[in-house]
Amino acid sequence: MLSLASKPPAMPTLSFANFFKDPASWQIIASGQAEGHLTSVEGPDGKPALRLDYDFHGSGGFVVARKEGTFVLPKTFDVGFCMRGEGLPNNFEFKIADPAGANAWRYLKEHAELPAEWTAVRIRERDLPFAWGPAGGGAPGVVGAVELVIAAGPGGSGGVCFSDLSLEDQTLYAPAGVSASSHRPNNPPESVFEADAPSGWQAEDGDPAPRWSVDFGRLVRFGGLLIHWPSPTQPRSY
Repeated sequence: MLSLASKPPAMPTLSFANFFKDPASWQIIASGQAEGHLTSVEGPDGKPALRLDYDFHGSGGFVVARKEGTFVLPKTFDVGFCMRGEGLPNNFEFKIADPAGANAWRYLKEHAELPAEWTAVRIRERDLPFAWGPAGGGAPGVVGAVELVIAAGPGGSGGVCFSDLSLEDQTLYAPAGVSASSHRPNNPPESVFEADAPSGWQAEDGDPAPRWSVDFGRLVRFGGLLIHWPSPTQPRSY
């Protein structure tokens, strides 16, 4: 049995349509002798894109493009953007920080080969683990800033472009429809999603081919489905 929210919560979100449009809305942070520079370029299908040029000047360190803006991450999500560039295979990081800037979550790709053509990148919630901060762990919630990081491996100089940021809520909510081949009077198919249901859905004893189906009304991700057979009933084929 699973209790699901009836609908997505209302969430104040940052508009992503022009997220990479204005270089002036971003801040460059660099360490040591490293330098970074931001310009506006054209992305795929004419969409606005941001180009980060970097140069480590024969040294190590990192170059960060940081943009502040508040939005809420759902429990289960998929962050996407397009990326292309040129340069040696340094480390690439996509980071988010909470509004206070005290806690950070990081997607890290070491020795990243920058694609020469626009390439879609997808980052799921499990790809964005807690990195550091007084929270000590847990999942991100309210975001206060996004950071795009090139950290020196072999170093050198290069450029990387970003475009078309998206955020997709893939949390499971109450389904659009639930049906079954049959059910006992007190065990309708909808009871699978009712936490206070006594024993969930049960097909009638005479049902030759029990079937239960659910339609969430959209593409969603889920980790699995558990089937609990009521004791002492023996499991039937399904």
